Amino acid sequence: MQPRSWLALVALCALAPVACTTAGGGGYYFPDDDAGDDAKVDAEADAKPADVPVACDPPRATCNGQCVDTLTDVRNCGGCGRLCPSGQPCADGACMGQTPTCAAPRALCGASCVDTLSDAANCGACGRACPGGQTCSDGSCRAPGPTCAAPEVLCAGRCVNTQADTANCGGCGRACATGQTCTAGVCATSLPGCAAPRMLCGSTCTDVENDTNNCGFCGIRCATGQTCTTGLCFGGSTCAAPRIMCGATCTDVQSDPANCGTCSRACGAGQTCSFGVCQSTAGGTSRAGAACTTPGSDPTCGALMCLNTGALPVCSATCVNSASQTVEQSMCGGAGSTCLTQNDGAMASSNCLAACRPSGTSTATGACRAGLVCTGWWFTHAGATPDATGCFPFCANNTHCPTGTLCNARSGDCNTTGTVATRLADGSPCNPSLTVTVPGSTTPENVQCRGLCFSISSDRTQGICGSFLNTLLSTTCPDTPTLISPLAPPGTDNLALCIFKDCTRNSGCTAPLVCRYDEDAAGTPDTLTQPTCQYATPSQPRGIP
Repeated sequence: MQPRSWLALVALCALAPVACTTAGGGGYYFPDDDAGDDAKVDAEADAKPADVPVACDPPRATCNGQCVDTLTDVRNCGGCGRLCPSGQPCADGACMGQTPTCAAPRALCGASCVDTLSDAANCGACGRACPGGQTCSDGSCRAPGPTCAAPEVLCAGRCVNTQADTANCGGCGRACATGQTCTAGVCATSLPGCAAPRMLCGSTCTDVENDTNNCGFCGIRCATGQTCTTGLCFGGSTCAAPRIMCGATCTDVQSDPANCGTCSRACGAGQTCSFGVCQSTAGGTSRAGAACTTPGSDPTCGALMCLNTGALPVCSATCVNSASQTVEQSMCGGAGSTCLTQNDGAMASSNCLAACRPSGTSTATGACRAGLVCTGWWFTHAGATPDATGCFPFCANNTHCPTGTLCNARSGDCNTTGTVATRLADGSPCNPSLTVTVPGSTTPENVQCRGLCFSISSDRTQGICGSFLNTLLSTTCPDTPTLISPLAPPGTDNLALCIFKDCTRNSGCTAPLVCRYDEDAAGTPDTLTQPTCQYATPSQPRGIP
């Protein structure tokens, strides 16, 4: 499972201008104003009398009557009088060129960037080595413990099943009260004779291993046509997508005018429901979403304008979101269009685009043409409920980009760099407030991640790297796919997010992220969900050690 409560908070990082100059292979470049001083120091050194013997402990040596560390001294690097060129540090007795820049939590130890949270040779600080056999976790040396096979985890040096252990229910150290049992990682009250796998659901002692209304835990109901076996729902539903249950009826919301797109969304008089969108039978076909070439007024677009999106230009116009598809189509030039809205309230942005069907596999069944994705911008709306889906420009390769630009398939936009594999992977911590203006661009950008730096809380410095994914082209996240799964409403949107990394303990996360459970609006941890790498909260300040 993946977190749910964060969805209403996720938004793309805000960008602010920041200028910096880099040179060569990275790091910051500053003009050398010390060349004259260096020459003066050299001349003064040459004029001094011979070294006066001084007792020094290795690796320090006597140079000009003083004890110096020839491993790090830029004026005596590897031996007395061996001066490093201006701007170069001395590491391990050798001049190392320009000082590398290390991103947190990595630190410069000698001439190398190391992760002091996990490096056994530099645990918590440079040169602090762990004793033989110990490992480094969260910057502390730890004695080796047993390796636990899922679903067991290591608690206080032993492997326990946190799904069933009453002393560690749902996590290490979470003990159930007297008389309670641990089922599916949750403490539950038992009646005499109501032992696991049976548990008290209301006033009824229920076998949650086999009850379709309480499958695995009280209140978890299997879908129509499914059975409950060993606490899990199995079997195909008789109401498969795009059909859903509207009341007691299995309904095709892609074509039912009384339930178009979702239950109880009725089309207006004279309208039909096509691909989950109410469409007028009169008024012609809209040019919204059609390909165009000249930004601004383009004959291809008719009454619409050619919109330069940063990827493929499309025919579009600004519009106002409406519950009536008839109203939206009247603003967007006729049938086959939709007013696609991103975000809510004052942040809402709406544009006319071609209507689409997320489950379509060809344009005949409602799919978007190449270079666009069928989305309702689900994650920008309260409750993660998508708008009526439209074809939004989203590049998959360089052929979907204007000449001279490259496609970053992680973000779906075209720029001067494309996808940069050396940047932070999905699931890594990032700072959305850090932006720079890259060569060839006039817009400040956050360039920490391979994809985008998503802001996930009200703290504008707390972000996590993530990528967009067009699920019609792939259902596998690009980084650590065994730990990061695509997030998207099933069957209603083709634009998914790859962002949260599954974990079992803090060592599986990159600091300052910790391994913790998702929380509801009140801050109560949802221990039935898979814990993921996220920032610490007041209710989970330490994560899962």
